[in-house]
Amino acid sequence: MQIEINMDVPEAEFRKQVDNIINNARKNETVLPFPCHVGDKGIEIMALILSQIDCTGCDALCCKTLKIAEFGIPFLKTELEVLAKRIGDEKLAKMGIKTIEKNKYMPIPCPLLHKNTCSIYDIRPFVCIEYPISQTGEDNFGEKVVSLASSCPEARRITKRAYLTLWKLRNKMQEVVSQVDDVIEGARQEEILRSLKKTMAQEGKE
Repeated sequence: MQIEINMDVPEAEFRKQVDNIINNARKNETVLPFPCHVGDKGIEIMALILSQIDCTGCDALCCKTLKIAEFGIPFLKTELEVLAKRIGDEKLAKMGIKTIEKNKYMPIPCPLLHKNTCSIYDIRPFVCIEYPISQTGEDNFGEKVVSLASSCPEARRITKRAYLTLWKLRNKMQEVVSQVDDVIEGARQEEILRSLKKTMAQEGKE
């Protein structure tokens, strides 16, 4: 998915652009491009985004209908081993896990979801840890950007907030740059004034 956004517009118009991007992504079930390019700091960026996710009060739609993979929620072998130690082999065997080639898949809705809360949150699989981070999208220059699942309400909230914060920061920095000469001149004049006052004070003592 490629996104085009114009940041050289008034805030109200920019907000409309962001709302349209988010609404269209959700409507078309496409990824939601986050305003951050993919680079060497990918894992750090993921950590920063995921640290802002708050699932409190969510209806856990991702655990009930999300098509993470064609056959269900993928579990690594080691993740299933840890899960078996937690809930027991017998209980695990009753959960309808599919084995396709060497891969294991938990069915959807996830049987480990109890009252919209993950019962194994501290040992949940990697695919759940990284959600709602999704496949990468592109900006209007064709550069890869981090993308989030548009079906996640927290992803939509964080993305909108990030875009609006970026707009404010960018415009404020442009304002500062446009006035930097005035700031430098003001600081120079203040320094001259301080120096003059110091000289006059010394002369008054002599």
